[in-house]
Amino acid sequence: MEVFNAYNILLSPTNILSTLLFLTIVIAWTFFKSSSLPDKRDVALFRRNVVYKLFFSFVFGLFYLFFVEQGGDTFSYWTSSGAIKKLLFHNFDNFWEVMTNPPTTERLYGLFNYNTGYPYRFIYLEEESFFVAKILAFFRIITFDSYFACTALFAFIAANATWKIYTITSQLGIFNRRLLPVFVLFLPSVAFWSSGVSKDTVVFVSILFIIYYLYKVLKTPGPFFSKLAYWWWLLFFTVIIYHTRPFILYAMLIPLILMYSTSIINKIQSFAILRLLIKSVIYVGITGAFVYVIAYFSAVDLLNSSSALSDAMIVQQDFEQNTSVYGGDDGKRYSLGEIEYTPVGILKVVPASIIAGIYRPFLWEALRPSLIFNGLESVFFVALTIWFFVNKFRFRLKVIQSNEILMFAAGFVLVIAFMAGFTSIIFGVLVRIRAPLLPFLGLILSIDYKSYMSLLIKEKQESEV
Repeated sequence: MEVFNAYNILLSPTNILSTLLFLTIVIAWTFFKSSSLPDKRDVALFRRNVVYKLFFSFVFGLFYLFFVEQGGDTFSYWTSSGAIKKLLFHNFDNFWEVMTNPPTTERLYGLFNYNTGYPYRFIYLEEESFFVAKILAFFRIITFDSYFACTALFAFIAANATWKIYTITSQLGIFNRRLLPVFVLFLPSVAFWSSGVSKDTVVFVSILFIIYYLYKVLKTPGPFFSKLAYWWWLLFFTVIIYHTRPFILYAMLIPLILMYSTSIINKIQSFAILRLLIKSVIYVGITGAFVYVIAYFSAVDLLNSSSALSDAMIVQQDFEQNTSVYGGDDGKRYSLGEIEYTPVGILKVVPASIIAGIYRPFLWEALRPSLIFNGLESVFFVALTIWFFVNKFRFRLKVIQSNEILMFAAGFVLVIAFMAGFTSIIFGVLVRIRAPLLPFLGLILSIDYKSYMSLLIKEKQESEV
């Protein structure tokens, strides 16, 4: 097994040269791509976006190398990917068997050996984590085993994913022009947790690309074959999420239904009754399913019917009770109180879970270096949430209901906030799981009345011409 050594990762000649090479490639490609953007204001914004992601991804890597014991999970993924890469060149048949079959103890000790090294057992035997190691093995090959060269590539991919969302949202003309880039491109905690070499980056990037390509499918006119490339990338990133963090895919199901149904409703311009009927059927169906679960399922039925909820209960109880492993009440964890694992019992903690998933850690709970960005952001989000409800709330609600991306955002924020707040218990886990929801929460909070009215006036003038 590869021994943890920060010097070999950071300062060996090969790693330094590879890092400089790929940083040069990333920066050159950034300047090349940004120079072709039609809006010159976006040129500097795109470049700042890439530099911002590079900075925080390198901070993430250095933090784990020097301040987390044995490099934490990022080095565990890195070590495991190294064993896979060596297996490729040592014995292709064994490599292919590892890549195409589920992990077992027999394969772990039968296919890997002293020459290839061994992946970490806890990484290999969890299919989702080992899938991330497989992805990293590809990046290790093309970057000559340089951790920070891989970091530069991950940051560049994350920057492009966030830019995709920024392009489609900035064109809508309904958001505050100052807040929009902050939420989508420049949130510090999101850049820190979701730009470096980690599972969180893979998941975050995949979520953004799914939304982007689904939106392109919904908005691009023409037959199915004209959208084939969009469908391909949509399927590609769906598969990646399914293999890395499948509960996120399940959590996206209802928000994606809301997004798709809103698109259908918006295309029906002349039949107000039909639009109302479709909207009512969707909302009643979702509400009815929820009420049915609450009214008729016992705790045992509910847990047995949902492996995701059963796993969530196990994770929640493990984090809550195992203080010898995860730490005690020294500022690292929070509590939702006593939880009854019944439909009604879980319903009672939904508000507290959602609040925790969105706003915690509060500033006074985030005094450690790894959480300080989250504490400062919580102040920002609380203030904007209050403003959201007290300033033209009905207008904002109407805008959300009429926009595909905002309907997805509203559903996604609530579902992920509940899941993160309910299961995490530890602040360090919470801030990583909930990071993908923050840009979408920002979209909702940055709806701007003046921008929306300017858009209506512009559309009216164009229609009159």
